[in-house]
Amino acid sequence: VGNMNIPYTINHVAVEAGAKEQCVDVSMKIDLEVLKEDYLLIPLLQQNVAILDTNIKGPETMHMAVTRGSHTLLANGKGVYTIDLKLAVPYTSAIKQGVSIPCPECIDTTCVFTVPDEEVKLHVSPSVVSQQKDSMITAKLPPTKA
Repeated sequence: VGNMNIPYTINHVAVEAGAKEQCVDVSMKIDLEVLKEDYLLIPLLQQNVAILDTNIKGPETMHMAVTRGSHTLLANGKGVYTIDLKLAVPYTSAIKQGVSIPCPECIDTTCVFTVPDEEVKLHVSPSVVSQQKDSMITAKLPPTKA
């Protein structure tokens, strides 16, 4: 049956990102299952990104807050939830050649990234499989530690 002390699982994360002039716009869909009835803090993302919009669907009300240096979900109740986030992620250099998109710890993460210029070579790291077509790259990321 496994370890019943696990309070939640993140089953899938889907990321769609597009390069803009000042930052990278990110849409993130998180499939989450809460396994405990008690109040629970679930760290989702590093604090260095801006959450522009949040939509949480599930059996109980949840809220987002910044705690312990991360955007954290405040959960109260068992069930399956879908969290849709709109993020603004800063570039990692002044010349806008890199970006680090934070993802919650998960066993199954997919990423689609687009840029305005088809001549740009895209690279996703780490990735198990990635494929670039024109100005878009699709990647499957390896599982992250839980």
